[in-house]
Amino acid sequence: VRINEILPYHGDESESWIEFYNAGTDEVDLSGWQLVRADIKDRVRYIPQGTKIAAGSYTVLSELETEAGKLENVSFVARGETVYLREMQNGKATGVESGLEYAAVLPGHSAGVIALSDGSHQQGMLQSPTKGKANAEISLGPIYISEVFYNPQDGDVEFLEIVNRSDSTVTFLEIVNRS
Repeated sequence: VRINEILPYHGDESESWIEFYNAGTDEVDLSGWQLVRADIKDRVRYIPQGTKIAAGSYTVLSELETEAGKLENVSFVARGETVYLREMQNGKATGVESGLEYAAVLPGHSAGVIALSDGSHQQGMLQSPTKGKANAEISLGPIYISEVFYNPQDGDVEFLEIVNRSDSTVTFLEIVNRS
């Protein structure tokens, strides 16, 4: 089970929520698992009792339990943060965890994880929230790195390809190493 998507609170009418995805082949009981926000004081919350997620399915929560067992609304910050889901059994961490680290998220967007064609995953701001279903693509700005060719074994030339999708010319500041 992984953290799949987070809709942070933007101070407007939107509701903050967190989505989990079960990539396994069996149903998983998330009851009592910890959700840890790395940069926040009073940062540990718990998945409510009775929360189960079927194989290949999504579960979305807008409330988590405090240490005292009280349900509270989740409120993830739009400026970005790091959140971990820790598997717990009989009140003890098993050592299995999943995390989502995201930078600032604009209103109308969420942060999430997408699977890439090589089997790896990428995290970032999504083009749109996709509550309870497969995530939208990562939202790229008008300027992004599309390809890196670093340290080729055959002595070929290294390069970094930068794409400008905008209609405007962009001037990069030249940085000179003076050491």
